[in-house]
Amino acid sequence: MNKIKLSLFSVIFFSFCSISQEDYAFFYLDESNVSIYSENKGNFKEMFVTLNNASDENVNIIFPPGGVFLNSNEDEQDLVIIIGDKINLDGNESDKIKIYTVCASPGKKSPSYGNDSWDYSWDERIAHLLNFYNSNRSMVELATGAEFHETFEKRHNFLQMCVWVFYDAKKSDVLNFATRNIFEGDKEKANSYFDLFYPTAVTFVTLYKGFYNLGKN
Repeated sequence: MNKIKLSLFSVIFFSFCSISQEDYAFFYLDESNVSIYSENKGNFKEMFVTLNNASDENVNIIFPPGGVFLNSNEDEQDLVIIIGDKINLDGNESDKIKIYTVCASPGKKSPSYGNDSWDYSWDERIAHLLNFYNSNRSMVELATGAEFHETFEKRHNFLQMCVWVFYDAKKSDVLNFATRNIFEGDKEKANSYFDLFYPTAVTFVTLYKGFYNLGKN
């Protein structure tokens, strides 16, 4: 995935949280006294983040859907946040948070264990998609089948496929990635995953684009 333009003041970002003077997006901490350190444990599904507030002020650090961990290793994947979260830090406090992510580019390797070299951004396009899902899940379940959303694992698998569909990932890359990183080398299970989740992801992305284009007219 190409480096993603930073769009700080889009409506979709403000729909996730009410921003005040003490609220900062994790991808834009330049004007704060907060430092960020991220380390991956070799798993594309989550990122471990440590934050340090060097000021005397209380601050909230926001991790919105569509936030992106940009991998400094060009052979490895960037990761996209699918579930928004935030962390509150008192003055001169440090804390840790686990953020749930998906792979943005299945043609690349999964992040290596201990990789702590990341940049931060936000993809407005995929943020719209993820927020649409979170705000309209009942409708999405009717359109795609409730069985794809019953558990956290199923929702994660569904949104992972939706991100790949949205980014026009190659089927061969998706199957190879799923075989290696989701099903531990079991190609048959990877094919079953693709055959099950791909059509439903296409249905959802098509539904979303229809509503999005309708709202623009």
